[in-house]
Amino acid sequence: MALWLCRLRAEEQPDALLAQRMGIGAWVVGVDLLDETLSLDVSLEQGLPLVLEWHITGPLAADAELQAVQRWVELLRTTDFIRFQGRPLLLVHGTDWLSHPQHAGLRLKAALEAAAGESVWMLQRSGELTDHFDGVCEAVNLPIPVDASADRANYEVHLRDAHWRKAPKNWTIPAVRALLPQDHDCYCNASSGLYSDWLKLLSRWSELQCEGAWDAPVLIDSWEGHCLWWQPSTHSNKTFPLSVDPSPQLRCWGKPSADHFAVLVHGYYLDALARMLDKLPRDGVDLFVSTPLRQLPAAAEVLRHQNWPRVHLFGVPNRGRDMAPFLLDLLPAVHAVGHSFFIKLHTKSSPHLSDGEVWGEHLLNSLLDPAILESLLAQLRQDSNLGLIAPAGTLVPITLQLHNNGIHLLQLQRMTGIRGQYSLCSHFVAGSMFAGQVSVLEPLLKLNLQRNDFEPETAQTDGTLAHSLERWIGVEVHHLGMRIDELPGDPRSMPGFGYRWSFN
Repeated sequence: MALWLCRLRAEEQPDALLAQRMGIGAWVVGVDLLDETLSLDVSLEQGLPLVLEWHITGPLAADAELQAVQRWVELLRTTDFIRFQGRPLLLVHGTDWLSHPQHAGLRLKAALEAAAGESVWMLQRSGELTDHFDGVCEAVNLPIPVDASADRANYEVHLRDAHWRKAPKNWTIPAVRALLPQDHDCYCNASSGLYSDWLKLLSRWSELQCEGAWDAPVLIDSWEGHCLWWQPSTHSNKTFPLSVDPSPQLRCWGKPSADHFAVLVHGYYLDALARMLDKLPRDGVDLFVSTPLRQLPAAAEVLRHQNWPRVHLFGVPNRGRDMAPFLLDLLPAVHAVGHSFFIKLHTKSSPHLSDGEVWGEHLLNSLLDPAILESLLAQLRQDSNLGLIAPAGTLVPITLQLHNNGIHLLQLQRMTGIRGQYSLCSHFVAGSMFAGQVSVLEPLLKLNLQRNDFEPETAQTDGTLAHSLERWIGVEVHHLGMRIDELPGDPRSMPGFGYRWSFN
């Protein structure tokens, strides 16, 4: 999982074997660019390569800059420095001191590559604005600024910023930092568990950004802190015995029409299904419903009792939550009829959330009001660039809970060839209820997923293929160049995922 680069202070003498056991792949060593006498104290015999970080601490003339490049290139030639995608990696801090910043990056890079005889990755510290660098490397400044009413910073804010991370403008090495003993008095809610989640989330983020490269880098900003707080991963890739699920069964009545609005519902809870459908109009609506196979007769009775005139009802194995029947049964049927517009619903319970019932009601009330339904259809017909419409407050970045879903998302990225930049710029609809154009979902049919690709049901709350596909829908919409809009309304019924409640 990613390549962990760990920054060392000058006085630290690490045990490289211990570092390797703690996941470290390379040391980041800071040096003064103009220091002619400095020798690196980190022994390469310890078995870890290095990343050099030049520190520029004062105004630097162009001729002094080029002289320094010549000196350090000799070291780069003879020392085992880390290479990313075949190119040496160099970090530069203090680029604002370079002369003529608008040209300095280009000049420095050209001189470095001419002296080295090969292409070099050159990244500056985040927040610095010199042009022509290949990207940025983050640093975590502690403590974070606090609100005037707070006496200590809240460590959870680092997690919130990671979950709600903005898409990168260029290549970024993300950074994490564990607290040292002297930092603890400045923070509340700090723990090794939160540090581990932060590190895992940004590792998945970097992997997606780098198209799944095994050496996608993450910077650990403190070796001492990592030693104090690092925990071995307890995650194991569970394997499930291959099972043969019973085949879905289909019951149909009425003749659907491509001119109608398609309503797709996974009805796991029949009482909730009945209440939900009772709110919907019958005219101009074709109904596509999935339900666990064992309750297919009961579901058919509910729909006939409500006098639904046009129905495709699938009895399906209880696997893949609402997403497997949506992709494998309901969506293909809607596509075969030729519908243009749809609404996707399911009987959401979320018993693992204290506010799960309130959230479910918010999603349904946002989409099922007859006036809202009429407005949704009008918006979709009038705006060809509008791909999906989401309930208020549900449009969230793909980075939310990325540490749990990154592996499946990376697999989907590889299957489709969509670049990591598109993935990390995407948003998805939390709760998986929305309306939209059927055409934006057509790429999902080309994934050729099978029911056995979905994990067996074990009451999972996150991290399954179904949860990742919920996110991937937004990636496909973004890749098509289309929008996801939110309905107006009060978003406060959304659960506080991703430490949204955190504050200083």
